Amino acid sequence: MEKEAKMYEVAYFFSPLVPEDRVSDEVNNMRSAIEVKQGIVIYEDKPKMQRLAYVINKFDSGYFGLIKFMIDPAIISSLKDDLDKNDKIIRFVISVSKVVARKPLRARRPVVVKHKEEKESIKLEEIDRRLEEILKE
Repeated sequence: MEKEAKMYEVAYFFSPLVPEDRVSDEVNNMRSAIEVKQGIVIYEDKPKMQRLAYVINKFDSGYFGLIKFMIDPAIISSLKDDLDKNDKIIRFVISVSKVVARKPLRARRPVVVKHKEEKESIKLEEIDRRLEEILKE
């Protein structure tokens, strides 16, 4: 499997009717569905309640989460069918995940901004003069 395995991610919304203390059980069900198909979970994002951009199955919010995993591409359709059967999931999408190697962050020198005091003092003097003119009116 490891020679043919690809990295995938599944982004999902659980129904808001799932009690908050049962959301972790539903995530475990998804994880086990992946592992039963010989998938290896790489990363798991804890689901958070989020407002939906549009209504899905009469719901305007849901628990949004993400799981990244490695699995044989031939098994993806079977996994999709298993997730379709879960009535707690109101929407999900499985996509190929691209592994992006991040460059190490470099220390940057602080940017020093030099102000010309003359221009600032002229501006302040001009503002004061203008304010006095307005107050006299």
